Amino acid sequence: MYLKEETARLTGDLKNAVRQWAYGKIDELSASRPRLKAASVYLKRGLNNYMEREDKRINSMVEGVSLFIADKDGNIDTDMLIDDAVTMFREMDVNHIDIGIFGIEYGKGAVTVNIPHNVFLDMIFGDLGKITITADDLLEIKALMGA
Repeated sequence: MYLKEETARLTGDLKNAVRQWAYGKIDELSASRPRLKAASVYLKRGLNNYMEREDKRINSMVEGVSLFIADKDGNIDTDMLIDDAVTMFREMDVNHIDIGIFGIEYGKGAVTVNIPHNVFLDMIFGDLGKITITADDLLEIKALMGA
């Protein structure tokens, strides 16, 4: 039972930290692109709605991973977990996948989402080009979790 409580705590902390981190990134992005200021509310809504829609999947994923990351007493060392994940992320080979219209490259400490031109996206957000998330961003999320 303790493992379920620890997993629920980790999941809640992770989702809150990711949401807070992403809102900050959206604010940074919109500060440098005046056209995005008005659209930032839509980006935040989209993020929030996506996280709500995927809530069960996120919970299930963290619960499944907890079998491998919890000690024999059900404790999860979030600090060590994130540090290990960052190290592995920095060392992994670069791979490419396509998710819908987005081309995504990940590995060597970065995830780059290439955002193609699209009439709808360009009209609302302008040319976003690409968005990169780095291992340092994971460390920032760790700090937001209080780990």
